[in-house]
Amino acid sequence: MKYTITYLDYDPMQLRREETDRNLVAIKEFSKGYDYELLIAKDIHGYSSAVNYGFENGKGDYFVFVASDVFLRDPKWLDKLTIPDTITAWKEVPFSLDGSPMLEFSCLCVPRSVYEKIGGLDEIFNDGYGFEDNDFIERAQKEGILMKGVDVDLRHGNSQTFSTYFGDYSALHDHNRSLFLQKWPKYLK
Repeated sequence: MKYTITYLDYDPMQLRREETDRNLVAIKEFSKGYDYELLIAKDIHGYSSAVNYGFENGKGDYFVFVASDVFLRDPKWLDKLTIPDTITAWKEVPFSLDGSPMLEFSCLCVPRSVYEKIGGLDEIFNDGYGFEDNDFIERAQKEGILMKGVDVDLRHGNSQTFSTYFGDYSALHDHNRSLFLQKWPKYLK
């Protein structure tokens, strides 16, 4: 079983260095003993494009995505995230539009079989913040694909990188919400 781990590096100032980035050091340390390739999605415009970069360039049986504001603390993280034919994430959170459970996309695992069935993230959400994950989940649910939050020990900065570099992202969030509601009108109330 091979993993493609894509590190989603949103650092437009290029302040991070691979050899000293503690997140990357943890990923490499906790991935020893696994058959994996590490892709670094750097200088790629938007979250959806960064994730799709991993899908399109990875050779793994499982695609694992880790945001740059995630710090892993769990040496068994890949074992916990690996469930055949199931999209997994480090936890479930309530969806903002209806409170239903959804996966937290800052540390996510997608089997190749799922990607081949539903494709990557929709890049219409690329310039903004949010709802690319909700759209992916909607498409997966439509195809009957299983999803599960698993207990992976990590610390997440909760969009810290995005807000640090891009400031107030409420207008971007609202824009993506509008796009999502156009695509999925069942959430209109």
